[in-house]
Amino acid sequence: MGDLDPHIFAVAEEAYTKMEREQRDQSIIVSGESGVGKTVSAKYAMRYFATVGGSTTETHVERKVLASSPIMEAIGNPKTTRNDNSSRFGKFIELQFSRTYNIIGASMRTYLLEKSRVVFQAPEERNYHILYQLCAVRKDYPDLKLSDATTYRYLSQEAVIPGVDDAQCFQETVSALVTLGISERKITDIFRVLASILHLGNIEITGAGDMDDSSITLQELEMENSKLRADLMTLRNIVAESLPGRSSEELMRLHLWLRG
Repeated sequence: MGDLDPHIFAVAEEAYTKMEREQRDQSIIVSGESGVGKTVSAKYAMRYFATVGGSTTETHVERKVLASSPIMEAIGNPKTTRNDNSSRFGKFIELQFSRTYNIIGASMRTYLLEKSRVVFQAPEERNYHILYQLCAVRKDYPDLKLSDATTYRYLSQEAVIPGVDDAQCFQETVSALVTLGISERKITDIFRVLASILHLGNIEITGAGDMDDSSITLQELEMENSKLRADLMTLRNIVAESLPGRSSEELMRLHLWLRG
């Protein structure tokens, strides 16, 4: 590699050449502090592998490999104070090559998604991109009953990234999902689940009489349930069991109170 800092294309080329010459699996580890460009580096490495091997045109498999990036970024990346597109999860990507060294398949496993970010973000940071993207195109999905991002507790802190068009990014996300062969119905189901997260985040947990200082406002729950298209009793039970610090007896009392 010489005395210069490694370039991602040079690293990818060396791995590809060794695979071809030695007939052995190769690994590339992309590591570093937050904000140094790991996501972009991995994306360019995948792009390099998708274009080498003597193929004059991009194959269907190669298109799918490249399409995985915008999907993972939309669902697993937010804006942080150090990076407008920071991955909040780890991933293991395996590319499979034919005997002629063209990509014939790929798999991806993810690890350690920062789940807490869904309900809390540090000052000047955002939640995951896909939630803002959905709000930006809410008129195209009236069944989701979404509003502007600023109306949701989980999104109201930092709603905009300067220079980023969430609606345009959403179209790229949808295009990538279609490229991966995901049906329109499944895509809509995915968006309904994501919209449900925002609606559930707006449910009030307040004090109410004999339920001490943690109970659920029924009117709010019923209103949000109409947007979720879920069974109301099931939703009540799930929310009740999610309240922290409740004993079995208290949960039973809360279930009975909700039914009443």
